Amino acid sequence: TKKMPLGKLGREALEKTYKDLRKIEEVVDKKKKGDLMELSGDFYTLVPHDFGFQKMSQFVINTKEKLKEKLQTVEFLGDLEFANSIISKAGDGSIVDSNYKKLNADIEPVEQGTDEYE
Repeated sequence: TKKMPLGKLGREALEKTYKDLRKIEEVVDKKKKGDLMELSGDFYTLVPHDFGFQKMSQFVINTKEKLKEKLQTVEFLGDLEFANSIISKAGDGSIVDSNYKKLNADIEPVEQGTDEYE
């Protein structure tokens, strides 16, 4: 599956995804009863994926391996969210503008038809 662009996935959403995955873990480990299709759907609502035209039933998180993969995905997203929060605190405006400012670089549009544009 291809992961879709997530935009900004905040701390609250990440915490909810961990809770959803913990519920799935309890069902996979047979500690509790639950509908893995529904629980997986809750997870994919917060962390969307592009399944194309395939059936959702193929993507139900119903094994330890699938669960581990999704936990790693959420951990990675948490790391990205943390890094993004640090970068965004570093300056005003967008992250891209902030990074160029740190490099003492200016961005100027290139005129169409010039040698630089080609």
